[in-house]
Amino acid sequence: MSAQSLMCPAGSTVLERRSRMPCSAGAVGPRRHVSIGFNKRLERRTTVINGRPFLTTAYLTSGVLHQPDVPLLFDVDGEEAAGRDVAPYYSAPPLLNDKVIDAYEAGLYWFPAFRHRGRMKVGFIGGHVLSTSSPLEEPWWRWSLQPGQ
Repeated sequence: MSAQSLMCPAGSTVLERRSRMPCSAGAVGPRRHVSIGFNKRLERRTTVINGRPFLTTAYLTSGVLHQPDVPLLFDVDGEEAAGRDVAPYYSAPPLLNDKVIDAYEAGLYWFPAFRHRGRMKVGFIGGHVLSTSSPLEEPWWRWSLQPGQ
């Protein structure tokens, strides 16, 4: 297991940590070295107001534990996130569905890393870890779950 938080053991760089501040404020960095991120839909959910999507705070409850197939954390490409000028700590794929309005559909927050022989490692709420080369095509993975659904 890696001694560095938010860093895949396969990563070759070092992260700096600053105490008494959240990751989103720069407690872990440099951002381009972050290699593990959390599911952004569990941090910020899509709320639709007047037909337009907005990101609002997601509130997790113990009910999320009944959703074992929801990705919790996974390999991310901190360099790609830095290039997009977004924080690498949270990532979410665009889920293109004509019936659902999604604030993540532009793909700005999707920067997976496939550093394990072309595969990405994913840890789930259920505690299991799987790998894939096609994370959005896995039939039982619940990327779309947002707290409160």
